[in-house]
Amino acid sequence: MTKKKRKVSEETSSVNEPRRHRRLRQREAELRRRILIVTVVTLLLVIGLIAAGVLNEFMFKPRKAIATVNQDKISVIEFQRRLRFEQDTLVNQINQYIQFGQQFAGQTGGNPFQSIISQLMGNLSSPDSYSLTVLDKMIEEALIRQLAAQYDVSVSPEDVQLYIEEQFGYDRNATPTPTPEAGSAVTDTAPAGAASLTAEEFQSQYNQFIADLGSKNSITEDEFRQLVATQLLRDRLQEAAPLEFDTTAEMVKVRAIVAQANPDPQDPVKAEADALAKAFEARKRIIDGEDFAVVAQELSQDPGSAANGGELGWFSRGQMVPEFEDAAFSLAVNEISQPVKTEFGFHIIQVEEKDEANDRVRARHILIRVDTTPTEEAVAKAKEDALKKVQEAKARIEAGEDFASVATEVSEDPVSAEKGGDLGWIAADNTRYPAEVVSKAFELEPGQLSDPIQTDRGVYLILVEEKDPQHPVDDNELQSRRQQAFDDWLQAQKDAADIQRNWSLDLVPPLPDDLQGIVNSFQRAAAGS
Repeated sequence: MTKKKRKVSEETSSVNEPRRHRRLRQREAELRRRILIVTVVTLLLVIGLIAAGVLNEFMFKPRKAIATVNQDKISVIEFQRRLRFEQDTLVNQINQYIQFGQQFAGQTGGNPFQSIISQLMGNLSSPDSYSLTVLDKMIEEALIRQLAAQYDVSVSPEDVQLYIEEQFGYDRNATPTPTPEAGSAVTDTAPAGAASLTAEEFQSQYNQFIADLGSKNSITEDEFRQLVATQLLRDRLQEAAPLEFDTTAEMVKVRAIVAQANPDPQDPVKAEADALAKAFEARKRIIDGEDFAVVAQELSQDPGSAANGGELGWFSRGQMVPEFEDAAFSLAVNEISQPVKTEFGFHIIQVEEKDEANDRVRARHILIRVDTTPTEEAVAKAKEDALKKVQEAKARIEAGEDFASVATEVSEDPVSAEKGGDLGWIAADNTRYPAEVVSKAFELEPGQLSDPIQTDRGVYLILVEEKDPQHPVDDNELQSRRQQAFDDWLQAQKDAADIQRNWSLDLVPPLPDDLQGIVNSFQRAAAGS
């Protein structure tokens, strides 16, 4: 009964409600309905955009062609995997040159391959620019495969497998190396024909190599094998391509007598005394009030710091040679050291700041090297002695002695002297011998003897024995000419091909964290050296 009364009451209230109130309620309800619709539609649009972005990033973009070569596509994902592979190759090359440098380091302890290492590290640290080099490689490889098919050049899966085995050091046809008996010695180098790996060892190393590629998002096994196949195709295409190059050259057959102009170096004791005197002079100028940086720019012989007023920046213990380090860490701030002798020469050091908490200092220095370079007088005398020696040899030959006999006796070129001065056949573009010698050889007639020829490598006396306007070039020169002809031919094929590049920065992945760590370590080491 109560519910019925309430319902009647509500109906009565609704009937009695003013019309404007009802319209207001209806408008509010309609507004809420529209807001709900807009919210739902907006949410659906946002979800759609996110889904489209995900699909584009992980499905459509990787399959997009970053380049086409005569309609053959190179996908973005293939390019990105190859970029990682080439970056890892750079790291391997850097490590190799570091090892080479440790073996061939000079007296200063510096790596003679540092410029190469820096160039490789520059490529590694700049994926945006290096990626263009990688893409060009892939384009050329695609063209190589097309040209190989055009010229009926092929490699089999077996060819690829044999090449891979060779690169891993496995020879399936070699006699297995016997297990040494107890107490017997094993040489570091395997005997000729013996396998350095067994089949099982090769397969284990190969499987690990492929697994490592996969763990780094590098190229797939199929792509690795295609890369090997393309290299083999390139070699075979060079033999099949219609190349044009000369196999002969105008040459002369020459004998030579060489006298080296080797001046004696300065007395090392005197050279050291002179360097020490210069170091004291530099110190005195600074003590007397001249600016350290100005004196360093004028006198320091350290090419790495002289232009910057001798500044070395901050360094910790263990980064400098011991004598320099001991002196620097014992100085008070702004104190000027006495000359400090190291393997590089004499140093005048000033410590500008100290960081006791981190046990490091900021310093600058002036380096005066111990110069044992021969004096101008010694150089002139050496040249005069060499000229006199050649003139005497020429007089003996003109008096009737055999050129070869005199060359064997007096020539200071050890390679040709034991062959009677025979240099063999040389072409006009020969760079093994001084340009003055080569030029004079082509001026002389067969049987004609030259006057002494002064060069920066000594004084030469030459005899031209034969001339041949079309002499066959040697194997090394022939291969060089074939390679150059192939490169020119391949470039012409590229120019004629339909190549489309769709490269853009957003398709280049950032340097992976492990490789960025290598770059950071190198940069820290370079800053501290």
